[in-house]
Amino acid sequence: MIADFTRLRGYDPHPWLPVLAGHVVESAQASDQFLWDLRKTIADLTATEHYGQLEATLHERGMGHYGESHESGRALIADGMEVKKYNEVPMSAMWVQAPGVNRELYGYDADDRESASVAHIYGQNLAAAESMTARINSAWMWSPATLKPTADQELVNGINRFVIHESAHQPLVDKARD
Repeated sequence: MIADFTRLRGYDPHPWLPVLAGHVVESAQASDQFLWDLRKTIADLTATEHYGQLEATLHERGMGHYGESHESGRALIADGMEVKKYNEVPMSAMWVQAPGVNRELYGYDADDRESASVAHIYGQNLAAAESMTARINSAWMWSPATLKPTADQELVNGINRFVIHESAHQPLVDKARD
């Protein structure tokens, strides 16, 4: 990672490593800049060396993939747009709410819009979402009419492909799967 940091940020991080233990090097502002550069390096390497490598490996085998890198409230050590650009179909997630309720879900809406933005910026024609996922204790109380507000919101957010989560189709929750 030291070599990658030097290549990406243009300087040797060795003199700055005490900052990771809480020490100030040169000044608070300079130390904060190093921390910013370190976090940016981690984000860049996550995008290229994980998501980018996965994409390259799949392409070598004649495969593509959908990528749901994160969703509302999930920690991600990278930039969502940077990692989603390595997918044939950038993907987000949208959970249903109570039947008949469709209030603003800022994190999920942002995830949808981020996927749609990646699709537009990088010339892809599909933006997908894990759609209409329901909690297990309410998974069988939904009808098309009560799911429609969630689907409508996804369309407004730029999603044009619904991916139905498989757990919504598993009625035998107390049985072992084959």
